[in-house]
Amino acid sequence: LRKNLIIGVDEEQDVDLDFTEVNAAFVRAEEEKERQRRLEEEKRKKAEEAERKKRELEEAARRRSIEEEKRKELEAAERMRIEAERRKIKEEAERRQRIATALDGVDECRGFCEGMALIKKDGKYGFMDIAGNVVIPIQYNDVCEYSEHKYLYNFHEGLACICKNG
Repeated sequence: LRKNLIIGVDEEQDVDLDFTEVNAAFVRAEEEKERQRRLEEEKRKKAEEAERKKRELEEAARRRSIEEEKRKELEAAERMRIEAERRKIKEEAERRQRIATALDGVDECRGFCEGMALIKKDGKYGFMDIAGNVVIPIQYNDVCEYSEHKYLYNFHEGLACICKNG
């Protein structure tokens, strides 16, 4: 059976169309809509993917910036530590030089206690500090020998036992 569809184009003229041709045109129109929808969907997905990649790149750049800042801070801290260490070494060398100068001609120097060391020169005793400065003149004849297995010349609470006239 052949079905015919009559469509009024104007009042005087009618067009006889085959139903299968109308159906095919309708299908083509629907397919075109579907194709357009898929294209739009692909376009949207590509835009979303581009935006995601952009955010990832921005985040990576931000992380690199933070890491670079931390690296610079660590380098600055390391430079400061090295400079402090150099100053400390220099100060220690200067201190040792002062001690060596203070000890020039000294017959004996005992260990430091509370920042002071007993020194003996030409039979006389005195004390110097850790900077190498003679803080108690080398003019005393003797120091107490020991008490409770400790020499009394060692300072205790800022005091030391000395004998002025032997």
